[in-house]
Amino acid sequence: SFLSLLFAMVARTLEGKVALITGASQGIGFSLAKSLAERGSSVILLARDPEKLKNAHTQLTKQHGGDHLYMSTDVSNPEQVNDAVRAALDYYSKIDILINNAGAAPLTYLENIPQDKIRTTLMTNLYGPLLLYHALAPIFKKQQSGIIIDVISLAGVMILDQNSVYAATKWGHRALSLVMEKELPFAQIYRLYPGLVETTIFEKMPSDLTRQLDSLPKIN
Repeated sequence: SFLSLLFAMVARTLEGKVALITGASQGIGFSLAKSLAERGSSVILLARDPEKLKNAHTQLTKQHGGDHLYMSTDVSNPEQVNDAVRAALDYYSKIDILINNAGAAPLTYLENIPQDKIRTTLMTNLYGPLLLYHALAPIFKKQQSGIIIDVISLAGVMILDQNSVYAATKWGHRALSLVMEKELPFAQIYRLYPGLVETTIFEKMPSDLTRQLDSLPKIN
């Protein structure tokens, strides 16, 4: 499967690794969490909704066992990000893997997007990964190792209609990821560019934008 190929690229074994995942209560983030847990990793689930997080943690533990944490965290809040990283280090004494996955996507014409949603998208999709890199770079440097998976989007490499704010943040996230390869030469950094994915973002996608993407592969 797609995730199996990804993790085969990442490492020969993920047994005993500690992974911190943003946007981990559903969708791609939770799928990655389950795949890591299946391979013997401990997972720290980060997302904003505490109820969804609790349910995801319960499901993960029941299905795959292991020792996992969950923390309600807004990735655009520096204090919450730092608290989550500190708590993970206190509990596990290390963090091996960072997965920047949290995202927001107001998919419509720019003039129709309220300013507060523009800000939320920028803060979640770009400022969030910046904060996570900022918090974890010293840890990875000290360990002289680290694995980062940046979940970007085809919107980070293609120009699509009704995609202005989302695309701007994804192109920015892609640039951040490429620059961090230079700053963290001892780390393995991977970028994922999903097309259509069966998530709440896909459900809210305008029909004419969906038609533009019909030829792209869809991930279930």
